[in-house]
Amino acid sequence: MGQIDQTYEAPTALSQERKETLLKLLQVELDDFSGLVRATGWGEEHTRMALMQLTVDRKVQHKNSGGRRTYHAVASAHKAAGVHK
Repeated sequence: MGQIDQTYEAPTALSQERKETLLKLLQVELDDFSGLVRATGWGEEHTRMALMQLTVDRKVQHKNSGGRRTYHAVASAHKAAGVHK
């Protein structure tokens, strides 16, 4: 039998750090997925995982406009991180 390729990343200090970094980026400016991949340099899989975790945590939301999905930090996440706009 062949091995199963697992893409699940267990919560670690590194994944938590990625979530915090991505949230900080989105608190400054909304962006689409490809822009976030470029900005972080983590590759699609790690960026997608951090983005999904932040979405589940309700710290990030997305908006579809003009055939493009953009992501942004929710207002309560700004307040929790002490970011004021």
